[in-house]
Amino acid sequence: MFTSVTRAFDIDMSFPGSFLLQVFLVIGVAVPTPGGVGSYHEAYRWAVTTFFHAANDSAVAAAIVVHLISYLPVILVGLVLMVQEGMSVHQLQELAGEARDKEMPQADEVPLLRSSRR
Repeated sequence: MFTSVTRAFDIDMSFPGSFLLQVFLVIGVAVPTPGGVGSYHEAYRWAVTTFFHAANDSAVAAAIVVHLISYLPVILVGLVLMVQEGMSVHQLQELAGEARDKEMPQADEVPLLRSSRR
């Protein structure tokens, strides 16, 4: 996918170069931003302009397209499965809230520390 998109934007990158790009995209996604937006694009732009001497405008546009191609199918499949299960967005929010409540102790609870038996 990376090789195809970069070639579509006239960025000269070989197939093995896409593996180098992937390293920087993993780092970009690791930065805590909603949906990896911003950090993913900057990692793509920086890697492509630094290692493959791409024009900045082409790098930014290609980053947006690559991000769209990688996220859109997952979102569409998720929506189809959600509809098949008869779920609504409101029900998903309730499930997320229940899961969050199970993970976090209540405000009036004091977590107990166990002795290390040393």
